[in-house]
Amino acid sequence: MKIIAPLFVFFCWLATAQPNPPSGQTTGACSPINTGNSNTFNITCGIGKQQGDALLKIINKILANQTDLIGFGGKLDEILKAVNTIATGRTLDSTQQRAIAAILSATPREVVPITAYLSAEDGTSYGKALGDAILMGGWGVQGNAVNQAAATQFDSIRGVAILVPNKENPPTAAVLLQRALKAAQVDAPFMTSNEGLVLWIGRR
Repeated sequence: MKIIAPLFVFFCWLATAQPNPPSGQTTGACSPINTGNSNTFNITCGIGKQQGDALLKIINKILANQTDLIGFGGKLDEILKAVNTIATGRTLDSTQQRAIAAILSATPREVVPITAYLSAEDGTSYGKALGDAILMGGWGVQGNAVNQAAATQFDSIRGVAILVPNKENPPTAAVLLQRALKAAQVDAPFMTSNEGLVLWIGRR
């Protein structure tokens, strides 16, 4: 599910003695303008009253502290991006998939087990996305499926890790896999494990 940021339309009336005060209007996710003092903002959003009241409290607090609205817009964009990530889960875009496949396709074929931590809500889907990219590169995924593990010594790992018998001396396949993931901007440090080579998907 993709969260679409509501469209904020801000109308500003300058509190001056002019008979016909000028107004300013902007559109977009976060594109308010602010000139003069003691302005009034009318905000029209496709949200409920409770959410609208909460939003107005935030805006009023920002205005009371004379916060730069342009800077606020940038921060709000960052928040919305984070919310979208939480709601939709981790994934790979086509550029990342091709980057992984390009590295692996130039190497001897290996088969990689993929295991997702059971408490990682998006672990299986993200593991499948990584597995699809690995398959695109000509490698295999053990069992053609993402396994799940309930509780292990790696349950505290955040993100992705590559489990190997000795992280100080990882096998060639692990090094190549890490290189491919790095090309897709996926950080995957080595972790020592008696499980052998495993691509581990931890929580976000």
